Amino acid sequence: MSNEFPDEELSEDTLDFDQFWSNQKIKEQEKVKILGGWVVVPTDIPLAIEQKAQNTKVGDPSATKELLAALYGDGTYDEWVSRGLTLRQLTVIMAWSMLRIQGNKLTFAEVAERMEEVMASGKVQALFGSIGAQSNPDSTPPIDSTETK
Repeated sequence: MSNEFPDEELSEDTLDFDQFWSNQKIKEQEKVKILGGWVVVPTDIPLAIEQKAQNTKVGDPSATKELLAALYGDGTYDEWVSRGLTLRQLTVIMAWSMLRIQGNKLTFAEVAERMEEVMASGKVQALFGSIGAQSNPDSTPPIDSTETK
């Protein structure tokens, strides 16, 4: 693929994905409070991070740090751990974040309730595998990602 165009100048009606995408980010971003600090709710995630999450073992702290950095900024994991982040909280935050990226508007409480159901059913592995569920048609997400509030 070439990044160069012929010597002719682009007209105003030329489609420019980069311009379109930069305008998408201008929209007001939702913020939520997590562990005493305000963060911007993620609306997207780099594909490389999502793919890595699919192939990562549950509980891998370096992968968790990388995913949280992609979602909420560098240092988020260490900051939240220093504020007393628990495994249950992390699980709810991660599931909620991934659902928000998919456009789902479940609340933290609704996600936590569904997480409890999944954990009680013994499908904890499925819970973490659901991060990449949309790109893997053979996986079944533990939370109905099509339900919106």
